[in-house]
Order: sequence, then structure tokens, then C-alpha cells
Amino acid sequence: MCTSAKWTILLLVLAITGCATAPRWNMATLSFVPTAINDAGVIVGNDATNGPVSYQNGTVTLLPPLSGVSGPFSALDVASNGTILGSTGDSKFPGMFWLSGGVRIPLGPAPVGFFVPKAVNSHLAVAGSAFDALKAYKWTANAVGYTELQPPATLPPGQHDTRSTDINDAGFVVGFAIKPPTGPAHIIRWSPDATPTLLDNLNSIFSSPHILNNGAAYWMNGGSVIRNLGGTSTFQQPPQVDSLDAVSQAGRLAGTKTVNGVRHGWTSYEGVVNFLDLPNAPSGDFFRPVDINTCGNSIVGVHMRPNGEVVGGVLFSRQSLLAIRQCDASPVLTTQ
Repeated sequence: MCTSAKWTILLLVLAITGCATAPRWNMATLSFVPTAINDAGVIVGNDATNGPVSYQNGTVTLLPPLSGVSGPFSALDVASNGTILGSTGDSKFPGMFWLSGGVRIPLGPAPVGFFVPKAVNSHLAVAGSAFDALKAYKWTANAVGYTELQPPATLPPGQHDTRSTDINDAGFVVGFAIKPPTGPAHIIRWSPDATPTLLDNLNSIFSSPHILNNGAAYWMNGGSVIRNLGGTSTFQQPPQVDSLDAVSQAGRLAGTKTVNGVRHGWTSYEGVVNFLDLPNAPSGDFFRPVDINTCGNSIVGVHMRPNGEVVGGVLFSRQSLLAIRQCDASPVLTTQ
């Protein structure tokens, strides 16, 4: 075998196995504030002037409102099949879907409270909460409609502010319950029949939990990133983070972390951590992720000021060696 062929094979092996130099993350600004991305590269979000939008292959498309329904309208999430979940300002129709072909479908009111949708799966099941009623709900596209997600009976007696924050394709939901006014808080997973399981008790700052299609749940408790799969909880990298904001279906994580007084965006996969910093940004500004595609090569989020002001939308794209599209490996599906 000639020398050039040997080197070509070696470079390909290094690229595939990840043994070469670390991938580079390239940043691009978006003309809107993103809220979610799917594996087809569809990014949804909201424009300060035009309202909800979708973005794919460089083209921004306005998402029209529902006729006869009060705004404001917002795009919140996008499912793997392209269904876009939105919210409205109308108590009679607090949520909506944008489907292919320009089809728009309203989501009716919850039994109690003003429903605020949060996440949607590929079957149009929605997780969300009625903040004014302190209730969490799952909505399904069938005769059942809304199901209240109650906290476990083992929690301390009294009313809890319960919220659902994510849903997987099997219909499992994760969220949390806080005993007003100051806690403690508890991380909860609900099965498809709404049976609650307590995953963690929280007594300090935490992040909203996420759930993957393989059943793994992730959250942040007091700076530690935790994964629960099959009833076993393990700590994830990096330690002492400020936030866990996004988790891909392959288990890539992203959030923010302060190092030597400077806040950074970060992403990690299988324990390898990379920082995502905004080039030429003013001192103190940082990137905060909001979502990741399954491949792990696209992370959307926002450019933020130290005071929490959102400057605009950001897309970080991973450039692998030799421009080979190197994706994170997707986990094996389980039943939870």
C-alpha cells in the first residue's frame, strides 16, 4: 500500500474515532431568539417584530397566528416530525400547533388555570403547567385531552406548585414540585398513566429536568448535573455549573458555568467538556444554550448580558476534522 493511501486511511480513522484534534465550534448570529431545534435543522423561535418564526437552510418563515385567537403568540418547541408547538394569550385557546402545509390547530383550555405549554413529542402530546393554579398537566391528542400530573403522596403535606417541563415520545413526563413559598423542591417523573416517581429532593438552586426517549432524566441540583436511568442516579461532567439548559437525545449536555469569575457557555458529551464563548463580545457577556439536535453538531441559544438581558439568537455549529459529519451516538431505547 502506498504511503499516501496509508495516511488517508489513518486520517479517516482518526476522524471517525475522535482521536484527532478536538472539533471546532463556529458561531453564527440569528435574526430571532431561538427556542428549539430538531434533527432536520428546523429552528423555531421568536422575532421581536414579527413574532413566531421557523428557520431552515438560511430561510426564515413567519408562523401565522390563529384567526380569532388573542395573542401574543410564541413558538416554543419543535418535534422530530416537524410539528411546532406554540402558546397564545387567549385563555380559551392557550396553545396551538403549526403543522405542515400551513395547517394550524388550537389547543383548548385546561380544566383549571391558564395552561402554558412547554414541550411536545412526536405524537403531539404536550407537557406544560398552569402557573396561576399551581398545577402541571399533560395534554394528548385524543378524547382524554388534559391529565393533571400530581406530586407523589409521599411529599410533605400541603399545596405544591407543580410543573411539567419535558416529555418523551413514550409519554413519560418530567418536572418538579415546590412547596410555596421557599421549598423544598422535588424532581418528579410521571409515567404515561400519570403515576409519579420521586427522583430527587432539592434544597438549593436547580434547573428544570429533561427526559430522553431512552428514559434518562437529567437535571441540575446545587451545581451538580445528575442523570437518572433505570432508577440509578449518576453525576455528569462538568462539576459546579451555573445551569443545565439543554440535553440532546444522544445525551450531549449544555449550559453555563463560571470559571475564575467569568461565565461561559459549555457543552459536554461522554465526559468531554468544551466551552462555547462569544467571539468579540463585551466583557461579561456569555452564551446560554436552549437546545441541541441529536447529532450534537448544532446548539442554539442566546447571547446574554450579565444582567440577564437577551441580546439576540446564536447558533453554534461543530466543524469536525476533514468536514466529515461526525455525530454523537444515540442511546438504545428503553421502556421508561
